[in-house]
Amino acid sequence: MADKVAEFVRWYLRFNGYFSIEGFVVHEADKIRKIDGDVIPQQTECDLLSIRLPYSHEISGNLFMANDPQIVDGGEKKTDILICEVKSGKDNAPNPVWKHASTHQQMAEYIVRFCGILPEDDVFKSACKELSKTYVFNGDKIRIRYVVFSNEPFKRHQKRGVTYVTFRSIIEFLVSIRGQSWKGAKLGVASQHKQWPEFVRTIFNIANYCDDPIEEKMAKVAVLLGLNP
Repeated sequence: MADKVAEFVRWYLRFNGYFSIEGFVVHEADKIRKIDGDVIPQQTECDLLSIRLPYSHEISGNLFMANDPQIVDGGEKKTDILICEVKSGKDNAPNPVWKHASTHQQMAEYIVRFCGILPEDDVFKSACKELSKTYVFNGDKIRIRYVVFSNEPFKRHQKRGVTYVTFRSIIEFLVSIRGQSWKGAKLGVASQHKQWPEFVRTIFNIANYCDDPIEEKMAKVAVLLGLNP
């Protein structure tokens, strides 16, 4: 079920214009003493490393496909990078390596270097330092955020700067905004496609063809994903 929730988040990000790498590993190959046989040690794994380009829009004919303000707002005309953790059940804390300041900057540098959006200069160093301290770097052309997707935000870590997105808010967006935009344009039958996973098609069927109130539609989607309605 955790895998389905992670895939659900990946599709949510795709509907908002993000390209994602799943299971991105931050290696620690230089830690020779940690190498076990032929297994290279790792500092952490991101469930998703996602990037949205500055001028991303999805338009079909006259239909402008809605994006979710909670994830895209503030990133206009910027390369928007998300370092994502998906937490199912009651777990909503950042991964341990993100709780300890001593590991933050090295990890941030590894990820930003991999993304290739900045040369390794003073700007690179300052961006990684800010990301490591506040969980966000917001520059003129680049935004980078550490984001936790969970049932509920962890208030203490949220106050420290970690971006939280709840599953309920994602479901509400898909059911009441993204799905309804197709229905309003009388294109409901085109809003889900055979290439999509079955559970994603089912979500759009609930959004488009179910006459239940929004709250009841959301509850059906939550049950489908194994989440608390």
